[in-house]
Amino acid sequence: FNLPSAGSIRLDGNVLLFTIGIALLTTVAFGLASFWQTTRGNLNVTLKEGGSQTGTGPTQSRLHNLLVTCEIALSLALLVGAALFGESLYRLHQEKLGFDPQNLVTMTTPIGRARNLAADQVWNFERQLLARIQSLPGVNSAAVVTVAPLTGQANLPAQLLGNNDAEHSFGGTEVRAVSTGYFTTMRIPVLRGRGILENDAAGTSPVAVINEALARRWWNGGNPIGERIVIGSFQGHNLVNHLEPPREVVGVVADVKGKVLVRPAPPMVYVPAAQNRVMLGGATDWVVRTSSSTDIASALRQAVLDVNPEQPITAIHSMTEVIAGSVAGASFDALLVGLFAGIALALASVGMYGVLNLYVTQRTHEIGVRMAMGAHPRQLLKLVVAQGLGLALAGVLIGTAIALGLSRVLTTLLYQVKPISYAPYLVGAILSLAVAALASYLPARRAMRVDPIVALRCE
Repeated sequence: FNLPSAGSIRLDGNVLLFTIGIALLTTVAFGLASFWQTTRGNLNVTLKEGGSQTGTGPTQSRLHNLLVTCEIALSLALLVGAALFGESLYRLHQEKLGFDPQNLVTMTTPIGRARNLAADQVWNFERQLLARIQSLPGVNSAAVVTVAPLTGQANLPAQLLGNNDAEHSFGGTEVRAVSTGYFTTMRIPVLRGRGILENDAAGTSPVAVINEALARRWWNGGNPIGERIVIGSFQGHNLVNHLEPPREVVGVVADVKGKVLVRPAPPMVYVPAAQNRVMLGGATDWVVRTSSSTDIASALRQAVLDVNPEQPITAIHSMTEVIAGSVAGASFDALLVGLFAGIALALASVGMYGVLNLYVTQRTHEIGVRMAMGAHPRQLLKLVVAQGLGLALAGVLIGTAIALGLSRVLTTLLYQVKPISYAPYLVGAILSLAVAALASYLPARRAMRVDPIVALRCE
């Protein structure tokens, strides 16, 4: 699991002291409760209820059974929660990205605004470094982009030229300056028209490629090729400032996720990096497609040094690592709830084992009588296991009701998962009953091995 900010996780002294205090308070409270229960009882009543086993009469047995049932109920609720988070995480990993992340590496170099460079100076550096990277062994293709998918956003207002209305204006258009070969490197399909070409250089007619989301928004299934769009600033839905000349739409590409994986692909405009006159942030991202999963980080660093020894690099990651980082929060939620569910289920099984073990101890004399009367050991096995499964079944029913209530609260934390999906409840119930059966089997085996002669001597 790729945990968010895992490196910043530290043991907090206040939390540690609070945890120790709660543990001590719980121990003392339950110890005093047991002591009070033992000393307050009438000796004659205790002997009548539990024979020689003080403090284990019907009242106490019912309390033990209730506690075990509650443990199973809570563990089932956590199991269902863990299953829901797990399914949500699975669906996140199955989400269509719009590009192929395999054997794809990203690198970030801070330039542009950060160093007060003009757009043509930025492109000159990018062009030199791009040629150097493309010559590296094992590199199939490479390209530059102002912001790589799932790493950030760079939105500017855009409008269909000549349409000063809300329908053909969008203030949150994601704008990307990309080099030739970007769509090939990312394996983003060109659906209509063409992509960015080498001759889309400075001084030539400004062009743009848009994604499906923007084509649907402004043309609703029509043909956007040849139309012109402008990037600028709005006052309401009126374009009041052109940041650059209008651009002709020359192609439509498939949708690609923006900054957030769980959100639909935003409307996006791709412009040639060689024609970029709008600085879109203080960094450039590089996407490199390799022939295998070989680590090329050191080769990329050396390539940057060869072009400009003073150029810093802020990050080099594989795209699979970028994707893992985008779902890190969901991974952490699933891990945490699953861990709590496992601990709760373990505690419930230990509690059930203790209760049933006490049950066998209390009924040793009865077991001896049954065996002396010809009862088969398997009947005793069924007797004890049925007792345990009865508690487990009650816990499952209560836990299911709790889980149904909590799952509605978790809806905002889940991705494309229905909180009433039957699968998590079924899996949680089966797992709870299986663990309960196992916890019941050990005391049941002990009951099967009781010596009738020894048991009949027990009072």
